[in-house]
Amino acid sequence: MTATASPVHVNLDDLPHVLTVGEYAAIMRVSRDVVERQCRTGEIVSAKVGGAWRIPKSAIPAALVPPPPSEDPIDHRRRGNSAAADLAAM
Repeated sequence: MTATASPVHVNLDDLPHVLTVGEYAAIMRVSRDVVERQCRTGEIVSAKVGGAWRIPKSAIPAALVPPPPSEDPIDHRRRGNSAAADLAAM
């Protein structure tokens, strides 16, 4: 039986504009070797600076970035008969 990892969501505001191979590998949950190979082959947008790969945070796949908060005025986190309460409030 293989365990599956839970999805990772990344808050881009908490990250530096440019990531090291180690930082990117940790976010993506892959080895540094995989990231370095992807940098060399161009699979990841990157640049070599002083002999080390640097990766812009914009290279993080959109699937790992949570969507922006909803502008919906209805609070969907309420429990109970919220649909009926929303209709009654109209």
